[in-house]
Amino acid sequence: MANNNPHRIILLGNKKSGKTQLTELITPLNPDSASSGTVNLEIHHIDNSIFSQASTQGKYVELVDTPGLNTFFSQNKEGHLTRKAIFLQEYDSIIFVIDPLRFKRSLALFLQASLLNKPLSVVFNDRNNDYSESIQTFSQLFGIKTVSFSSLKNNKHLFSNLFFEATLPKHPENSFFNKAKLYAKIVESSPFQLKQQDKSKVLMGLGQIPEILNDIKSNNQELFFWMTQTIAEKSQNSYFGRTDLSLTDSSFSGASEIQDLILHKKKAKKLFFQKAGELLTKPLTGLPFAFLILYLMYLFVGKFGATFLVDYLDKNLFAAHLMPAVNYLVSFIPIAFIREAFMDPNFGIFPTAIFLAFGLVLPVILTYFFFIGILEEMNYFPRLSVLLNNSMKPMGLNGKGVMPILMGFSCITMALITTRVLDTKKEKIIASLILLLGIPCAPLLSTMFLILGKMNWTATLFVFGFIFIQIALAGFFTNKVLPGQLPAFITEIPPLKLPSVFSVAKKSLLKAIFFLKEALPYFILGSFFLFLAQKAGFLLWLEQATAPLVTKFWGLPKEAVQVLIKTLIRRENGIAELVRIKHLFSNTQAVSMLILMTILIPCVNSLLILFKERGLKISFSILAIILVYSTLTAGGLNLLFSHVSFNF
Repeated sequence: MANNNPHRIILLGNKKSGKTQLTELITPLNPDSASSGTVNLEIHHIDNSIFSQASTQGKYVELVDTPGLNTFFSQNKEGHLTRKAIFLQEYDSIIFVIDPLRFKRSLALFLQASLLNKPLSVVFNDRNNDYSESIQTFSQLFGIKTVSFSSLKNNKHLFSNLFFEATLPKHPENSFFNKAKLYAKIVESSPFQLKQQDKSKVLMGLGQIPEILNDIKSNNQELFFWMTQTIAEKSQNSYFGRTDLSLTDSSFSGASEIQDLILHKKKAKKLFFQKAGELLTKPLTGLPFAFLILYLMYLFVGKFGATFLVDYLDKNLFAAHLMPAVNYLVSFIPIAFIREAFMDPNFGIFPTAIFLAFGLVLPVILTYFFFIGILEEMNYFPRLSVLLNNSMKPMGLNGKGVMPILMGFSCITMALITTRVLDTKKEKIIASLILLLGIPCAPLLSTMFLILGKMNWTATLFVFGFIFIQIALAGFFTNKVLPGQLPAFITEIPPLKLPSVFSVAKKSLLKAIFFLKEALPYFILGSFFLFLAQKAGFLLWLEQATAPLVTKFWGLPKEAVQVLIKTLIRRENGIAELVRIKHLFSNTQAVSMLILMTILIPCVNSLLILFKERGLKISFSILAIILVYSTLTAGGLNLLFSHVSFNF
């Protein structure tokens, strides 16, 4: 056996296309990782018993599983690692996994792979559905071996055909291959004598693939200079100004032209949801819809959840039945201190923690999770990313940066983790600053409506207008200060669909229950800490010590201190405390307090993730900016409200 010369196969496909399931079907062995980090190139040594002896010819078989891609021209870790395996290593053929549920995306990547001038075979991830007609059409159109995933599970002898009968794909007539032919003619007209395999490499290299350009630069300086000059000329004539984006766009156009033929769908008028999905990405129709969504959230969460639902439960359940019942039970406790700790009207565990959590916070956060869940189920948020792509650029972010920001309205901690999807260090710093400085997380955002829902609508407009303006300004100035270029934005937009109301309601309820399990201990801890602080005189001392800042510079009541203490423990706990003592605040003071709570104090979990993701130097810089900015902002709002009358 010639172990030094294996039969090597590259496994390609999009993310979640089914490559992992195919690998597990072929081999139960744990892969040897060939890279560090979370993005891996996995190398599997295949058991030859699944192949016929004649097909292996005494060689052992090696399968190289690459990370999922959307395009060969991607500049993320997945793209670099996959291209190194394809362009800088020797291999015999490619197995490509097609996902019919994301067929356009799969087909676009397949069209790009067909330019590699390497034998290809295809696996259709049919998920036990009948795609036999589509598989036959695909095989005939491209002239390559194509099998279904379910047939491989039922008949492992087909692996021999898949691994050893790969062929060069045909190039049917469509816009992508027409553009590829133009690039091929440019390569043919080059002043260099190139082998066929080298021609394919140079053709792909004209798409600005760095691995190819660096390899050619080290081996043939003249060819490299000719390629860079050609790339510059083609970029000037391209609509996108870049050859990689031009080729990516044409591959998706080519995929659109032939997907109906392969999946045997009629070329009828587009469905309503396809048209609606397109309209939501265009500024003229998408922006009014986005504002409508915000208004509907105000009505559903602010008016229905935070006003009607909370008032109804308080009047008919908590005040009418639960509070008297608990008061009666606690009266049997012989120790006065414990009775006070439970039922003190200012800081008792039941009135200011348990009842607030269940009676105030739970109804509001349940309506918020339901509303956001409907939008997620509809696949609306990817369209919002496309819609806001251009408006995000002055802030140093593109459409890809919209998703971490949107996730921040759910959980700042998770949003900080998802900044990993951003391509540059500059983008990650800007997104982290915006998340900590100006984004209210789901518990804070939803409970803010407990205050705003009982005020004039102008209060909501002022608070959220202020938040969005400061987000834009923070991003704009940080973008000006930090060096670096903004990468191109390429994303997949899943089809718009009707949400399952029952499914969303079930998920929302589970999220709300999980929230209560996590938050209730902090509510109890906050109330008990303030109860002890009041008894010990510490709260009075703290109010007097911070009076110059809180009451004079910020213009807030001294009770703002206890709100901030609860906010330190849990942000929505602070809002609940503010609701409880709202009668001590004017409407303008309550608005100032909401803005201050949004920008001043991130939660402990988000701080830990910030230091983990951004490091000590950048994290302390961000926190210093937030501390100074929030202090000055609260003072500025006090000055504004003392000179200008607002009808909140």
